Amino acid sequence: MLKKCLFLFLALSCHTVFGTVDNYWTGNGDGVSWHSAANWSEGHYPVYNTNGSEKAYIGMNATTDYTVNFSVYASYDRSPGNFYLGQDSDPTGTYTLNITSTGFFCNVYSYLGPQGILNVEGGNYTTFGTKQLDGVVNVNNALYKNRSYVWRIGGYMAVNPGSTFRIQNGSRFSESSGDITVPNSYFTGTIDIWGGEMIMDGDCTTAIAWHINNGNIIAHGDTGTLDYYYDATEDETIITSTATENFWTGDGDGISWDDSDNWSAGHLPVYNNDRSELTYIGINSTDDYSVDITTSGGTKGTCGYLYLGRDSDPIGTYTMNVESSGEFYNVFTQIGSQGVLNINGGYLNTYGMKQLDGLVTVNGGTFKNRSSIWKIGGYVTVYQDGLLTFSNGTKFSSTSSDITAANPNFTGTIDLWGGQMKFQNDCTTAIAWHVNNGNIIAYGGNGSLGYAYDANANITTVKSYGEYYLDSINGNDSNTGTSPSQAWQSLSKFNSATFQPGDHIYFKAGCTWNGCMEIGDAWGPAQGSGTAANPIVIDAYGDISNKNNKPRINGYPYGNDTLKIQSIEYWEINNLQLTNDGPTDATPRTGVSVSSVNYGQMNHIYLKDLYIHDVRGVSSLDGWGTGAISTGRWDPDGGQYESYLNDILIEDCYIEDADPYGVFIGGGSKLLSEQQATNVVVRGNYFEDLRSSAVLVTGTESALVEYNEVNTAKGVGMWPFAAHNTLFQYNEVYNTVNEEGDDGNAYDCDYECTGTTYQYNYSHDNPGGFMLICNEPQNPDNVYGNQNPTIRYNISINDGSSDESIFYCWKEVTNASIYNNFIYIPSGKDVHLVSTGHTYGDDSLYVWNNNIIYSHGTARYLVNDDSTHWWDNNCFYGTHKKVWYRIGDFIIWQDGHPSGNNNITSNPNVVSLSYGYGFDSIVGYKLWSNSPCIGAGLAKYPGGEDFWGNPLFTGNPDIGPHEQ
Repeated sequence: MLKKCLFLFLALSCHTVFGTVDNYWTGNGDGVSWHSAANWSEGHYPVYNTNGSEKAYIGMNATTDYTVNFSVYASYDRSPGNFYLGQDSDPTGTYTLNITSTGFFCNVYSYLGPQGILNVEGGNYTTFGTKQLDGVVNVNNALYKNRSYVWRIGGYMAVNPGSTFRIQNGSRFSESSGDITVPNSYFTGTIDIWGGEMIMDGDCTTAIAWHINNGNIIAHGDTGTLDYYYDATEDETIITSTATENFWTGDGDGISWDDSDNWSAGHLPVYNNDRSELTYIGINSTDDYSVDITTSGGTKGTCGYLYLGRDSDPIGTYTMNVESSGEFYNVFTQIGSQGVLNINGGYLNTYGMKQLDGLVTVNGGTFKNRSSIWKIGGYVTVYQDGLLTFSNGTKFSSTSSDITAANPNFTGTIDLWGGQMKFQNDCTTAIAWHVNNGNIIAYGGNGSLGYAYDANANITTVKSYGEYYLDSINGNDSNTGTSPSQAWQSLSKFNSATFQPGDHIYFKAGCTWNGCMEIGDAWGPAQGSGTAANPIVIDAYGDISNKNNKPRINGYPYGNDTLKIQSIEYWEINNLQLTNDGPTDATPRTGVSVSSVNYGQMNHIYLKDLYIHDVRGVSSLDGWGTGAISTGRWDPDGGQYESYLNDILIEDCYIEDADPYGVFIGGGSKLLSEQQATNVVVRGNYFEDLRSSAVLVTGTESALVEYNEVNTAKGVGMWPFAAHNTLFQYNEVYNTVNEEGDDGNAYDCDYECTGTTYQYNYSHDNPGGFMLICNEPQNPDNVYGNQNPTIRYNISINDGSSDESIFYCWKEVTNASIYNNFIYIPSGKDVHLVSTGHTYGDDSLYVWNNNIIYSHGTARYLVNDDSTHWWDNNCFYGTHKKVWYRIGDFIIWQDGHPSGNNNITSNPNVVSLSYGYGFDSIVGYKLWSNSPCIGAGLAKYPGGEDFWGNPLFTGNPDIGPHEQ
């Protein structure tokens, strides 16, 4: 892979390859026999003819790296007349010919395109004509002899120790006219003398001097010196080289940065600010070369100039792996096309990226360029948790101070693969240009990019997202999946895929899948987790304006959970349609199941804009964990972790015909000594026709349930159990059903809870009543009972029935506060405003303040246990009845309301008593300016706001939910 990437930077182009009339060599094994026809396509193996009419090609049209190894031991072996190893018109694969020879290898004409790599290992390689040499040649302990009268070099040749490059016709080294003092105009490439020698017939010193000055002939990757002279006796011009610089040659994993024993000649990386010292890694290596540097703490400095591969180097790749927990620092860095820099952690800080033509990968950690001069012509990949940052943002834009202009020196590619880029200043204009120009891409070009400027931090951030598509009708699992035209088809393809942070997966609108989706696994994430900065997102593409057109997944009969999310983090699921019907009740059966299993803290699962319907679980309260959406945790015996959920959002979903629950939250422990589910939000959802509750919250700390609408739930609309400090606000519940012993209340403060609060909620037309406040003290597992529930600033209209009270208080409840609510009983309705009913309520305390109880019908008050109720500063208007005499179930009523201090009985003078669906329908429940309730409340609950968002008065508040 490295070699493939390496030669992407040799100015390749892609066109149609040669016609079909030529034969191709396709030998593909190590040590293949030169003369064995079995190793070649169509039995064709290299032959020789003198007129050059037969052509042979190695690896032509290969799209990946392609290598042929020849072992030549005979005294005289020949290739065909014309021999091709890569051409300008080839695709991006590299075509390597390795010749290991102890004999004489001869051919007529050789063509090496920019993708061609010829390694001559030993023996004598002779060609009568190098008509083209645009690739790479390495001569190792061998003689490479050109007997050509016509030749051209446009590529790179390395003459390594023990090797000779011999040009038999020296005049052709000079110029085709025969004047050996004139440089060869076809010689535009580089010959690198690296311990070997170069010999030419005749006195070619004049032309050699010109080519050295022109950079065509160099020594040791242009870091050494050349010596050349004419030997009149032999009539030959000879060039040799010597090295003058120090080279790093550390070659082990985890070598010490400060240990000179790891470096050649005891030379270890040092720092000098005048930049006079040059340091090279792996220069002149003909094989892949790797240096691993481990630093820890503090600041480590390199020399002034650090070279990691150069354009003039041979074919080896020169890799520097930095493992750092501190700051790795240098002045100027130049990375040639063969250079590979891997940053695997820590902080690499360079003052100047003068050249970056190779490969850089940021696998975590930070690569910071503080340069005022920089150039990128290579390929930089920034992976998950990696950061590429530029402190001088203007130079990202252009070499001037205009940050809106694109940088003309940025000709390469930065590929964000889950990582980020950050730039000082507002570079969004220039970034947009480079994104459109293809210099900045995401996920190899298959993802999308997002970028924004933060004025407060003065930083521009660029993020990446991979994109994948599923189409059940026109997709195909053999496609790449990275565009709508290349969409995958099946759920099994999705279930088997691994995704990266920031990826977006799109399901096509109008399509249907039968089966179950699985994200994660009980014993480790299968699909991959996102991160806090880059969650993985599922969404729809196409027209989803009608909820029935959202991508539909039918779970039955394929599994218990249509969408199963388990032990995985940072996923957001949007705009899917999920069903899980069946001919009979079943548990567990869900639309969506979210669980942390032996995982510890499982973070950030967002379910938004889902349409979940026809989920047939069971119809009773016993079906915990069953329904449209269910969350939970499980720590098996001997498990390593205490599992719980954190940052769970269920928002703007449409849930109907689900058994029994719409949303069941059970992601943590009820015990304060253990982990509760945290940061749970259930917001803005619509529920209809549920066989139990719309929302049940258990095992949570400070869960928030708000802006939900519940239409027809058999049982309590929403409630907590074994949860702490749960807040229910701005919800609307209506048309609950209380059949077959179901509670049927709109809301419930249940037991095993502390600090439950209901505020700013709207309840109407619920025959089971407005609020159930209950406990189960005789249960030995009941640790908390029901402590400190608060019901404040709510509106209840036409709730309760002849059999069910508006407030039903059951067993022992500690310090219930009920204040500033509006309870309206329409004409003709006879209902208990409050009733209690159990001997275990002896120690209960209910405090009723600042409530308006407006009865056009009849409101009755029945305290059928020894609980204590304090009634102060309330407004009792209309017909109210309290108990005068009672024996068992026989009660004699009398007119009147519960006794207390500062209660009023006059008309509260509200604007209107009409109501309907939605909060806009009850704006009439505000007070007129002449209301006797204004300023008549008990100043016990300061701060906050009223039902409509008005700030509360600092003195005595108004009675009711409106602060005039």
